[in-house]
Amino acid sequence: MKKIIKFTLKALFLIVFLGVVFIQYLKSDWNKAIDEGDLNNLKTAIANAKPLPPEFLKVYKSIYPITTTNGIIYNRFTEQYDTKCPCNEISLMLHSFYKNNSTSNNYVLSWKLEKQVTQEQCLNYYLQNVDFVYNNKGVYEASNYYFQKELSELNFEQMATLIIMTNNPSLYNPKRRPELIKKRIKEIIRINKP
Repeated sequence: MKKIIKFTLKALFLIVFLGVVFIQYLKSDWNKAIDEGDLNNLKTAIANAKPLPPEFLKVYKSIYPITTTNGIIYNRFTEQYDTKCPCNEISLMLHSFYKNNSTSNNYVLSWKLEKQVTQEQCLNYYLQNVDFVYNNKGVYEASNYYFQKELSELNFEQMATLIIMTNNPSLYNPKRRPELIKKRIKEIIRINKP
């Protein structure tokens, strides 16, 4: 019996050790699952993305607190789905970067981006490239299309509408389902009251 317990503990330790080594390999520059030229171009585009208005960022962070890739993985295990990792959101949007279609590549790209750019820079890029349906790419176009205003001129509810749409622009479409948007905004206001 002691031999079985000893063997089991050694095997468990080895599995954990190999798992940690594998994750570190995925995060490292030795992992070539993503083309380096494409990655460098993406990093440059993210770094050069136009900053979003401070009030919009404040509303975004009140609805979806920002975390890192490691933080979002941990939050998924603890069933906290309200946080967002902007670098991970970019990786989910850009499947063409991957040499193979492994789910781990989303996290690999996120980890590689986090080495070079901030989460706020990723958020700027992501929100300017996300599809808001009706041929609207990014929050600036969506703001003009849905509200006929510049992004910096929107009120809290209008900003919240665009932010909610990033999860599912077809479902949370203010032109098709305004009652669903209003219900979700009421929930957000209730949760965010001091």
